Amino acid sequence: MDTRGYSEGVAILLFVCALTEPLILAHADGFTSAGLILPPAASRPQAMRLIGQLSSRIASAALYTPFMIGQYTTGAMLFTTPVDFTPPPRSIVRSPASLAGALSVGAAFVWCTLAALAGTPLGDPATRALLSCRMFQSPGAAPLDVPLAATVEFAFGVTKLQSLRQRPDPDHPRAGAAARALRAATLADAALRSALELEAADPLLDGWADRITPLVVGEIPAYLLESLPDFTDARLDDVPLSHVLRPLTTDWYPLPPEQPSAPPEAPACPKNALELLTPSGAARFSGWVDHQLRDLAHLRAELARGTAPGSIIRDRPGPIAIGQSEFQSWARGRVWDCTLDEGPCCVVSNFHHPPLEIIDRAEVQRSLSYYPDQSLVSNLLLGARIDADVELKSTGVVNSIAPDAYCPIMKGM
Repeated sequence: MDTRGYSEGVAILLFVCALTEPLILAHADGFTSAGLILPPAASRPQAMRLIGQLSSRIASAALYTPFMIGQYTTGAMLFTTPVDFTPPPRSIVRSPASLAGALSVGAAFVWCTLAALAGTPLGDPATRALLSCRMFQSPGAAPLDVPLAATVEFAFGVTKLQSLRQRPDPDHPRAGAAARALRAATLADAALRSALELEAADPLLDGWADRITPLVVGEIPAYLLESLPDFTDARLDDVPLSHVLRPLTTDWYPLPPEQPSAPPEAPACPKNALELLTPSGAARFSGWVDHQLRDLAHLRAELARGTAPGSIIRDRPGPIAIGQSEFQSWARGRVWDCTLDEGPCCVVSNFHHPPLEIIDRAEVQRSLSYYPDQSLVSNLLLGARIDADVELKSTGVVNSIAPDAYCPIMKGM
């Protein structure tokens, strides 16, 4: 798989090992990796299923769990599979010069340090893969008389790479509880992923398969891993818990002063926000809204026609800001309320208007009177404040609806 373009419809798979030092399995040319060209409009669950099949075909004799790291803006998906693999020390490529030398003598896939991939197209995905892999670590040393599992082997065509380190057979009675538990957890993850893939058409399950990642054994204290506890084990009392998140400590935030009322020259009853603008400002804002509506109508029509979401060409306008110079002189320097909640007219916003009675404010005030973040409490009790400068309040932000999110949003509405 050529990774130089990170183009849409491509899934990149990197194998990462950090048993002794962080290593990435990559081609000596610096831009070829394991991966797939996905079917048109393939969903993330479909890509995850195909990557799982590819991972199991490349790495034999072991059950590894690939997971998705993320997606480039160009559309390429990046996956990684953490592995416990120990290549021969002399076969590890550690510098760009060594990588070029390996390619010159006909080497294909080699285990590389991150430094060796610096400046290559694979350097960025490799860095992201290493940062995302809090590496799987196998259990402590097993008894010497426990038979070994089959040798882990990576196969790329006729090229095969074998690990110097072999894992004990987890099914052997003396392999240890940790080895059996880790094996059971890996099998359970694979079964859960298979079950989710069978229901890939259910939008409510979208994304859950991506959350299945290898167990982070490094976070388990070694003395517990060697002798797994149950919930009555007193040793659990010594394991530190996660730190309790402490809220911010802020002061009570009072309401701003009342705004001046509308000047005498203001119309008695502006009907909408456009009446607050000059003719040029109203034309610019109306044009922006029309542009936005045309894009959404085009999106709806293309989806109804059966066009794949990723193939729809959008024409969204950029953000727009309406400055005070584009307001009528009588409307400047004030924040206006055109929600028509107070009647049929736009009015100067009342900063002291009580918020909607959707909470018991007396109970909130009593319960949170000593809460450290009093600024948050004040916003709950008095209503959220508009603190931006007046120049920044009249902005239009382009809609963020992605094509594949349009239908669920419309159903929700």
